[in-house]
Amino acid sequence: MSQFNHLNDIPDKIMNCSKCGKKFSISISDGSMWGGHDSESIQCPWCGANNGKEYGGDMIMVFTSRLK
Repeated sequence: MSQFNHLNDIPDKIMNCSKCGKKFSISISDGSMWGGHDSESIQCPWCGANNGKEYGGDMIMVFTSRLK
């Protein structure tokens, strides 16, 4: 995969879960071309609660990681 495929990637963000309050980080990869639009849910890795959505191209992926 070329560097161009990651131009739309969003840097890691730290969030607090709206349900359990624990911290987690999210990484978003949007390696698609312009034109297509999709969304991906942000789920807490601790309790599985939905914490909103991220919108991007047609190949958006959201990765979550637990933080202590």
